[in-house]
Amino acid sequence: MSGCAPLAASWVAAIHTSRDDYEPVGTAVVIDDHRVLTSAHVVTRLGAVRAQMWVAFPMCENPSATRRAADAVRLAEHPMADLAIVEFRDPIPAGMAAAPLRCPKPGDVVGLAWWAFGFAHGDPRGSAADGAVGTSLGYGWCDWTLTRATTWNRASAAEGCGARTTAP
Repeated sequence: MSGCAPLAASWVAAIHTSRDDYEPVGTAVVIDDHRVLTSAHVVTRLGAVRAQMWVAFPMCENPSATRRAADAVRLAEHPMADLAIVEFRDPIPAGMAAAPLRCPKPGDVVGLAWWAFGFAHGDPRGSAADGAVGTSLGYGWCDWTLTRATTWNRASAAEGCGARTTAP
């Protein structure tokens, strides 16, 4: 396990296309009681926001807690940002918490360890991966290397999940 893995990941959420399916289309990060942050490509299909979306909280103390229907989706203005905020009316379930968010400059995290948890390939149980941040890329992106992963690969690793680093 990476040296930056948290003791608990109570901010992890999953994006679904129905109220009761168990194959997530992506991962999200709880940012407050009524919103999650994910990738724009998770919540869009063929250039438009998906007609229906539901947010599940599989890391919750009660993993069968009711899903939240998406009421609104806000996409980042710049397409290279690949970010979206999903809003819902009912608050997150008990035991969930907002993620500790930061937005470091890409160059400041190169060479640092990272850890993430997501639902690669629609795996409803999810899995963790870790590695090191590689090169600083354009538009605020970084290249990352996988050290350990179960069902992840480079193509599926970044489906909306947040990454935790050892950055101060």
